[in-house]
Amino acid sequence: MQLYHREVQAFQIPVPWLLGVTVDCTASISNRDFAIAKDQLIKFLVATHLRGRSLPGLPSDFVSVTAFKDRRNIFGPPQPLNVVKMDNESHVAALCQWVNNLRNDGGSTALYDAIKIASSELVTMDNYLPYQYLKLVLAITDGGDNNSNTRLQDLSYFLNSNLCLSVIGVGSSASSQLSSISRYATSTHSIGNFGDLYQAMTISLGVVIERQGLIQF
Repeated sequence: MQLYHREVQAFQIPVPWLLGVTVDCTASISNRDFAIAKDQLIKFLVATHLRGRSLPGLPSDFVSVTAFKDRRNIFGPPQPLNVVKMDNESHVAALCQWVNNLRNDGGSTALYDAIKIASSELVTMDNYLPYQYLKLVLAITDGGDNNSNTRLQDLSYFLNSNLCLSVIGVGSSASSQLSSISRYATSTHSIGNFGDLYQAMTISLGVVIERQGLIQF
């Protein structure tokens, strides 16, 4: 019940979000688990869209989704879905369909490259927005980076900016990755299976908001 309460609270926080979600699409994730992961991510996107209705007057959230495999296969949807204004119902629906069409067929994991690309997308978008947004890269992986041009220490910019990083590791293979990246992340979260992904995303978001001093649960 406490976890559910924190999960619900995250969507009631009157702080606009600028989120870059990076999604592991490697073949180490089974077809069944990948289908669950996509359903959980779509659930999160729909909930983010709906939260604006319960918080009238709050600027719209924005979300970008980046899929990653090896360093040559890091991609997102085409414009105008590359960064979606979450109060736009048709764009949210199209982004959810794009997520549903993703395939888990990558052979290597370029997590750090994907985080860097998502970071750049958020910074570029933030330059055009008139309000102060919580800027967060939310990375989801079932293992460690083994194919990036970006080095772990290259992520140190998270320590010297208002851009935050949260990493969700799924399964035991991701534990060493969470340990190594924690020095640059505001939040790391370990879950046993993809069925808990929606809850982990919302709770991770709440933890970042709280640690940034924007609100206290």
